[in-house]
Amino acid sequence: MAKRNVWTPDETKELLSVIKDLNLMKSFGEERNNKLYETAQNELKNRGYHGKDAFQIEHKWKNLKRAYYKTKRENYLTESCEFFEELEELMSLRGNFTPKPKEGIKRTKPVLESFDILLAKITKAEKENNEEFTRKEKDLIDYQFELYTQDERQSTSKLSQLLAKNMEDFCARSQQVLVEEGLLASNVTFLEITEQADEGEPVGSIVKKEVVKEFYQTWREEETT
Repeated sequence: MAKRNVWTPDETKELLSVIKDLNLMKSFGEERNNKLYETAQNELKNRGYHGKDAFQIEHKWKNLKRAYYKTKRENYLTESCEFFEELEELMSLRGNFTPKPKEGIKRTKPVLESFDILLAKITKAEKENNEEFTRKEKDLIDYQFELYTQDERQSTSKLSQLLAKNMEDFCARSQQVLVEEGLLASNVTFLEITEQADEGEPVGSIVKKEVVKEFYQTWREEETT
Protein backbone atom coordinates (compact mmCIF):
# COMPACT_ATOMS: atom_id res chain seq x y z
CA MET A 1 0.00 0.00 0.00
CA ALA A 2 1.35 3.46 -0.94
CA LYS A 3 2.32 5.77 1.90
CA ARG A 4 0.11 8.75 2.55
CA ASN A 5 2.01 11.89 1.64
CA VAL A 6 0.94 13.95 4.65
CA TRP A 7 3.33 16.59 5.90
CA THR A 8 3.29 18.49 9.17
CA PRO A 9 4.13 22.20 9.13
CA ASP A 10 7.47 21.46 10.82
CA GLU A 11 8.39 18.84 8.20
CA THR A 12 7.51 21.20 5.35
CA LYS A 13 9.45 24.06 6.87
CA GLU A 14 12.50 21.83 7.36
CA LEU A 15 12.30 20.64 3.74
CA LEU A 16 12.38 24.24 2.50
CA SER A 17 15.33 24.88 4.80
CA VAL A 18 17.19 21.89 3.33
CA ILE A 19 16.57 23.09 -0.22
CA LYS A 20 17.92 26.51 0.69
CA ASP A 21 20.92 25.33 2.69
CA LEU A 22 22.03 22.78 0.06
CA ASN A 23 21.41 25.28 -2.77
CA LEU A 24 19.21 22.81 -4.64
CA MET A 25 17.11 25.45 -6.42
CA LYS A 26 19.42 25.74 -9.45
CA SER A 27 19.40 21.98 -9.98
CA PHE A 28 15.63 21.66 -9.57
CA GLY A 29 15.14 23.64 -12.76
CA GLU A 30 16.94 21.10 -14.91
CA GLU A 31 15.83 17.69 -16.07
CA ARG A 32 14.47 15.39 -13.44
CA ASN A 33 17.21 14.00 -11.25
CA ASN A 34 16.21 11.57 -8.53
CA LYS A 35 19.54 12.09 -6.79
CA LEU A 36 18.47 15.60 -5.83
CA TYR A 37 15.48 14.28 -3.91
CA GLU A 38 17.57 11.52 -2.40
CA THR A 39 20.00 14.19 -1.23
CA ALA A 40 17.15 16.08 0.39
CA GLN A 41 15.89 12.83 1.96
CA ASN A 42 19.29 12.06 3.51
CA GLU A 43 19.62 15.57 4.87
CA LEU A 44 16.14 15.39 6.44
CA LYS A 45 17.17 12.15 8.14
CA ASN A 46 20.31 13.83 9.47
CA ARG A 47 18.08 16.50 10.96
CA GLY A 48 15.84 13.96 12.65
CA TYR A 49 13.04 13.58 10.07
CA HIS A 50 13.03 9.92 9.02
CA GLY A 51 9.50 9.51 7.67
CA LYS A 52 9.87 10.98 4.17
CA ASP A 53 11.43 9.31 1.13
CA ALA A 54 12.62 10.82 -2.16
CA PHE A 55 9.29 10.15 -3.92
CA GLN A 56 7.28 11.97 -1.24
CA ILE A 57 9.74 14.86 -1.23
CA GLU A 58 9.42 15.26 -5.01
CA HIS A 59 5.63 15.40 -4.91
CA LYS A 60 5.54 17.73 -1.91
CA TRP A 61 7.92 20.13 -3.67
CA LYS A 62 5.77 20.12 -6.81
CA ASN A 63 2.62 20.82 -4.79
CA LEU A 64 4.31 23.72 -3.01
CA LYS A 65 5.45 25.25 -6.32
CA ARG A 66 1.98 24.81 -7.83
CA ALA A 67 0.34 26.65 -4.93
CA TYR A 68 2.97 29.41 -5.09
CA TYR A 69 2.62 30.05 -8.84
CA LYS A 70 -1.17 29.99 -8.65
CA THR A 71 -1.10 32.63 -5.91
CA LYS A 72 1.24 34.82 -7.96
CA ARG A 73 -0.62 34.35 -11.24
CA GLU A 74 -4.15 34.94 -9.97
CA ASN A 75 -3.25 37.65 -7.46
CA TYR A 76 -4.51 35.70 -4.48
CA LEU A 77 -3.75 36.88 -0.98
CA THR A 78 -0.36 35.59 0.07
CA GLU A 79 -1.98 34.26 3.25
CA SER A 80 -3.81 31.72 1.10
CA CYS A 81 -0.49 30.07 0.20
CA GLU A 82 1.21 28.37 3.11
CA PHE A 83 4.95 29.15 3.38
CA PHE A 84 4.65 31.85 0.71
CA GLU A 85 7.50 33.92 2.13
CA GLU A 86 9.86 30.93 2.27
CA LEU A 87 8.96 29.96 -1.31
CA GLU A 88 9.38 33.54 -2.49
CA GLU A 89 12.89 33.55 -1.08
CA LEU A 90 13.77 30.23 -2.71
CA MET A 91 12.43 31.31 -6.09
CA SER A 92 14.55 34.45 -5.96
CA LEU A 93 17.66 32.27 -5.64
CA ARG A 94 17.13 30.94 -9.15
CA GLY A 95 18.03 34.33 -10.61
CA ASN A 96 17.82 34.39 -14.38
CA PHE A 97 18.26 30.66 -14.76
CA THR A 98 16.36 29.29 -17.77
CA PRO A 99 15.88 25.54 -18.24
CA LYS A 100 17.41 24.13 -21.40
CA PRO A 101 14.71 22.96 -23.83
CA LYS A 102 14.85 19.34 -24.83
CA GLU A 103 16.27 18.60 -28.25
CA GLY A 104 13.70 18.18 -30.97
CA ILE A 105 11.14 20.43 -29.26
CA LYS A 106 10.53 23.77 -30.94
CA ARG A 107 8.94 26.43 -28.79
CA THR A 108 7.35 28.79 -31.30
CA LYS A 109 5.36 30.64 -28.63
CA PRO A 110 6.20 31.71 -25.09
CA VAL A 111 4.92 29.29 -22.48
CA LEU A 112 2.79 31.90 -20.72
CA GLU A 113 1.15 32.97 -23.99
CA SER A 114 0.26 29.36 -24.80
CA PHE A 115 -1.08 28.90 -21.31
CA ASP A 116 -3.27 32.01 -21.59
CA ILE A 117 -4.74 30.73 -24.86
CA LEU A 118 -5.42 27.34 -23.32
CA LEU A 119 -6.99 28.96 -20.26
CA ALA A 120 -9.21 31.14 -22.49
CA LYS A 121 -10.42 28.07 -24.39
CA ILE A 122 -11.19 26.21 -21.17
CA THR A 123 -13.02 29.25 -19.78
CA LYS A 124 -15.11 29.54 -22.95
CA ALA A 125 -15.97 25.83 -22.84
CA GLU A 126 -16.95 26.14 -19.18
CA LYS A 127 -19.20 29.13 -19.94
CA GLU A 128 -20.93 27.33 -22.80
CA ASN A 129 -21.38 24.25 -20.64
CA ASN A 130 -22.91 26.32 -17.83
CA GLU A 131 -25.30 28.04 -20.24
CA GLU A 132 -26.39 24.69 -21.67
CA PHE A 133 -26.94 23.33 -18.18
CA THR A 134 -29.01 26.40 -17.24
CA ARG A 135 -31.23 25.95 -20.31
CA LYS A 136 -31.78 22.26 -19.60
CA GLU A 137 -32.51 23.00 -15.96
CA LYS A 138 -35.13 25.61 -16.94
CA ASP A 139 -36.75 23.20 -19.42
CA LEU A 140 -36.92 20.53 -16.72
CA ILE A 141 -38.51 22.93 -14.22
CA ASP A 142 -41.09 24.05 -16.80
CA TYR A 143 -41.89 20.43 -17.63
CA GLN A 144 -42.31 19.50 -13.97
CA PHE A 145 -44.54 22.53 -13.38
CA GLU A 146 -46.73 21.58 -16.34
CA LEU A 147 -47.11 18.05 -14.96
CA TYR A 148 -47.97 19.47 -11.54
CA THR A 149 -50.59 21.80 -13.08
CA GLN A 150 -52.20 18.92 -14.99
CA ASP A 151 -52.29 16.74 -11.88
CA GLU A 152 -53.82 19.59 -9.89
CA ARG A 153 -56.56 20.13 -12.47
CA GLN A 154 -57.34 16.41 -12.57
CA SER A 155 -57.39 16.23 -8.78
CA THR A 156 -59.76 19.22 -8.55
CA SER A 157 -62.09 17.69 -11.12
CA LYS A 158 -62.18 14.34 -9.31
CA LEU A 159 -62.85 16.09 -6.00
CA SER A 160 -65.77 18.06 -7.50
CA GLN A 161 -67.26 14.87 -8.90
CA LEU A 162 -66.88 13.15 -5.53
CA LEU A 163 -68.58 16.03 -3.72
CA ALA A 164 -71.45 16.07 -6.21
CA LYS A 165 -71.95 12.31 -5.83
CA ASN A 166 -71.80 12.66 -2.07
CA MET A 167 -74.54 15.33 -2.15
CA GLU A 168 -76.75 13.22 -4.42
CA ASP A 169 -76.45 10.24 -2.07
CA PHE A 170 -77.25 12.41 0.91
CA CYS A 171 -80.32 13.96 -0.75
CA ALA A 172 -81.66 10.57 -1.81
CA ARG A 173 -81.27 9.04 1.64
CA SER A 174 -82.65 12.16 3.33
CA GLN A 175 -85.71 12.19 1.10
CA GLN A 176 -86.40 8.51 1.77
CA VAL A 177 -86.17 8.93 5.54
CA LEU A 178 -88.21 12.13 5.66
CA VAL A 179 -90.95 10.61 3.51
CA GLU A 180 -91.08 7.55 5.77
CA GLU A 181 -91.31 9.81 8.83
CA GLY A 182 -94.07 11.88 7.28
CA LEU A 183 -92.00 15.05 7.30
CA LEU A 184 -91.85 15.38 3.53
CA ALA A 185 -94.51 15.06 0.89
CA SER A 186 -93.84 12.29 -1.58
CA ASN A 187 -94.20 14.65 -4.54
CA VAL A 188 -91.49 16.99 -3.24
CA THR A 189 -87.80 16.15 -3.50
CA PHE A 190 -85.32 16.90 -0.78
CA LEU A 191 -83.16 18.82 -3.28
CA GLU A 192 -86.04 21.22 -4.02
CA ILE A 193 -86.39 21.94 -0.30
CA THR A 194 -82.70 22.71 0.15
CA GLU A 195 -82.76 25.02 -2.88
CA GLN A 196 -85.80 26.88 -1.47
CA ALA A 197 -83.98 27.29 1.83
CA ASP A 198 -80.92 28.66 0.05
CA GLU A 199 -83.10 31.23 -1.80
CA GLY A 200 -84.69 32.38 1.46
CA GLU A 201 -88.17 31.01 0.74
CA PRO A 202 -90.11 29.61 3.75
CA VAL A 203 -90.21 25.87 3.88
CA GLY A 204 -93.40 25.92 5.92
CA SER A 205 -94.73 22.72 7.36
CA ILE A 206 -93.08 20.45 4.78
CA VAL A 207 -89.87 20.00 6.80
CA LYS A 208 -88.19 21.59 9.73
CA LYS A 209 -84.65 22.91 9.33
CA GLU A 210 -83.58 21.52 12.70
CA VAL A 211 -84.66 18.01 11.73
CA VAL A 212 -82.71 18.15 8.48
CA LYS A 213 -79.62 19.46 10.26
CA GLU A 214 -79.81 16.75 12.89
CA PHE A 215 -80.30 14.06 10.26
CA TYR A 216 -77.31 15.33 8.25
CA GLN A 217 -75.05 15.22 11.26
CA THR A 218 -76.19 11.67 12.08
CA TRP A 219 -75.63 10.59 8.50
CA ARG A 220 -72.09 12.03 8.46
CA GLU A 221 -71.26 10.14 11.66
CA GLU A 222 -72.48 6.89 10.14
CA GLU A 223 -70.38 7.48 6.99
CA THR A 224 -67.16 7.97 8.97
CA THR A 225 -67.57 4.85 11.15
